[in-house]
Amino acid sequence: MTENTANQTEITGSVYDDAFYENQVSESLRSAQIVLKTLFEYLQPKSVVDVGCGRGPWLTAAGELGATTLKGYDGPWVDKKELLSDAIDFSEIDFEKNLELEGNYDLGISVEVAEHISESNSENFLRRLCGFSQTILFSAA
Repeated sequence: MTENTANQTEITGSVYDDAFYENQVSESLRSAQIVLKTLFEYLQPKSVVDVGCGRGPWLTAAGELGATTLKGYDGPWVDKKELLSDAIDFSEIDFEKNLELEGNYDLGISVEVAEHISESNSENFLRRLCGFSQTILFSAA
């Protein structure tokens, strides 16, 4: 995580455009199906939240495995009409503001998002993410 405002510009659209999602979404869905299949053998979450959900591949995979509440948060660059599942309850957020996210979920997910959060907001981001659930699936570059 860096204190670089270029990261905010990057995450607001110049990188996360339609071309990015067209190339990324199917691979991400396949990864999610593999990882979550194993996780669901040990934990059968009925409610899942994904902070930085993009078009929702991780939530879609969770739904395929039996989760019934699917909550996704991401920025204004995500077109709700492009979500992979109609079951996803999507809310737009600004990752650089105080994240006032609500809810308690069986599983919280944030994959490859935190590296885009400025250092000054990283602690708040992680605190809020961990406040959603006792079980978090997290990765960051």
